[in-house]
Amino acid sequence: MAPATQEILALRQLRPRLMELVEAVRGGSEKILTRNGESDGALLDPRRLDHAHRLERQHVHLTLVVARETPSSAGRSGGWVW
Repeated sequence: MAPATQEILALRQLRPRLMELVEAVRGGSEKILTRNGESDGALLDPRRLDHAHRLERQHVHLTLVVARETPSSAGRSGGWVW
């Protein structure tokens, strides 16, 4: 989903509005930070970041489990790839 225009901020706008932006982020909003019109960072609630990290770790774990349990398509003997 593309961010709404009001959620994209130039870095020069950040300092004077920092506390306002922090409160908006705590309320569930996410803010995209830009420099020279290019995305350069983001503000988001730390709980959402922690959640994203947990999901990423679970994905890596599940990918490794599935890869370990899937027979090799390259092996002609039907053996397992570890």
